[in-house]
Amino acid sequence: VADVILKASMLSASNVEGLGEAFSKTASGAKAAGLSIEETSAILAVMKDVTQEGDSQLGTSLKSMLARFNKINEETGNLNEDLNEVQTAIESVGVRFTDADGQIRSFYDITEDLSELWPTLDKNTKAYIATQAAGVRQQNRFFALMGDFNRVQAINNDLTYAAGTLQQSYATYLNSSEAASKRLQAS
Repeated sequence: VADVILKASMLSASNVEGLGEAFSKTASGAKAAGLSIEETSAILAVMKDVTQEGDSQLGTSLKSMLARFNKINEETGNLNEDLNEVQTAIESVGVRFTDADGQIRSFYDITEDLSELWPTLDKNTKAYIATQAAGVRQQNRFFALMGDFNRVQAINNDLTYAAGTLQQSYATYLNSSEAASKRLQAS
């Protein structure tokens, strides 16, 4: 996890502390929504890049979106043909919300498919989907995510190779003049 968050912070306008804070707000919801650590970190990094909002706020925002995507019919508690308003909005533009077994697809897969259509959608359709997917108060963050999803994909791809980033950064630090100065002061 540390390698992924460090690498994501290096690829975005965020920092390790901020991404860690945002990640802590959304980690359990992300796992339940089928997101990997890399996908979650990439989404948070891009939301930070685009909105420049507070890390805790962005983590809570993503957590809210994930909860909306995974809301099961409250009356029955079961999966049914029309799971929720998000499903209706997403499927209104031809993106599959569930898999062949009737299970909700991962948030990343749904938004990735939606991102391919996003530039072709009119303003009203985008607003409808964003409001259903994120709510009125969070819709600007959904717009940020969808408007720059190609950046999410690029960061996610880079994070696949994040293993060893922390060790490499520490080795770079040990060879720096700052570390040499601290070693000299300590002796």
